[in-house]
Amino acid sequence: MNNKELISKMQQELQELESIPNPNSDTRKWIGELTEILRTAQTDGYQSDLALFKYSFLRTPIPRGKQNRNIDEIIEAEDYVDLLTQYQRYAGDDSLIKEFFSQSFLNDLGRDLEDEFKNMDRETLLQTTLEYAFGNEFLSRKCEVLLERIKYLENKLNPIRAKRLSTAKKKGAGRIKKFQPDTEFATVIYQRFVAELKRKIEPEDFSEYLFRIREGRAVPQFIPKARLTAEEKDQTLTEQEIIRDVKARNEWSEARLRKLFMKLSGLKSTKKSRVKS
Repeated sequence: MNNKELISKMQQELQELESIPNPNSDTRKWIGELTEILRTAQTDGYQSDLALFKYSFLRTPIPRGKQNRNIDEIIEAEDYVDLLTQYQRYAGDDSLIKEFFSQSFLNDLGRDLEDEFKNMDRETLLQTTLEYAFGNEFLSRKCEVLLERIKYLENKLNPIRAKRLSTAKKKGAGRIKKFQPDTEFATVIYQRFVAELKRKIEPEDFSEYLFRIREGRAVPQFIPKARLTAEEKDQTLTEQEIIRDVKARNEWSEARLRKLFMKLSGLKSTKKSRVKS
């Protein structure tokens, strides 16, 4: 959709919103914001580009029976947060800039420009210089627009990312608490096992350690719900519960016990038989 079509789309949406008899507070707020975006979009200069970008970024079909334009509903948060994370990673890497300004690159560039310019007449040289100057000015303005877009994205997405990190941290702490009784039990079994070995523990001892845990407590106290694939999450809640029941396990997670064994012993577990000396 080109700029003219975007402006026409804004005008049409604004008319539709203003025709709502009793708009709610969110709709009134969006009408005010959209009016300002449309006014800026109809001016000249890079501010117009920014306004059109902002509208493209925010625009989404209004849900039936609801005129709320909540930014959290509009943004596909994970996609944009991941995109912003990638940008910030590359923004701190100046290797590309250093490569561009390396002496070898500048030498090659100088030779290429000398070959291009040395046989030009005055008129052609002037025209070429003007083209370079115009191109440089155009790219500088384009960079200004892109930097403003980045700033806008950062302002919108940093709070979302912070909220995601906080939620993940709380969720992780909750899971650790739920697994704590089983972790403590498996740790006690490990300590007893090591004491009985009367030698240095080895990776091959994991199988015996696993056997002793299952012998002492056949079923762990906490078993998390089975995870669903993206396709399975599209099913109805009833179908999802059926799938979880099919996937459900009622035994210790060997992967989790392997991690605990490595944490306690510093060794990577194996199920190979121990070679007796």
